[in-house]
Amino acid sequence: MEHLESLSGAYSHIPWILAGDFNVVVHPSESSNFNGYQTSNADIKDFSECLHKIAVLDHTAFGPSFTWSNKQQGNFIAKKLYRVLVNEVWLKEFPSSKVEFLPPGISDHCSAYIQLFNSEYSPPKLF
Repeated sequence: MEHLESLSGAYSHIPWILAGDFNVVVHPSESSNFNGYQTSNADIKDFSECLHKIAVLDHTAFGPSFTWSNKQQGNFIAKKLYRVLVNEVWLKEFPSSKVEFLPPGISDHCSAYIQLFNSEYSPPKLF
């Protein structure tokens, strides 16, 4: 986390996108069965504080709310572990960017489909 904090200070003027499985939720509501044992409140607090310090937030996304599941019939657990995080500069530079989490299929994780459009992008015209 300290490395991210030093990078965010040095590069806060450029667009940032961080995507991946962070293996922790930001809020208990991001787990289908939060009871304090699977993810500790300390982990949630540490991760939330890191996101605040490096000034990133979840990119608005479409698709499944939970991005991981254990795929077990009798003891099903689902969580939002995969995230696409961006900074304010990203939102200004790419205001039309879109994120969609795709259904997991046979995997236990959802993939993120990220479309990048900057403010000067205009789609090609059809004939």
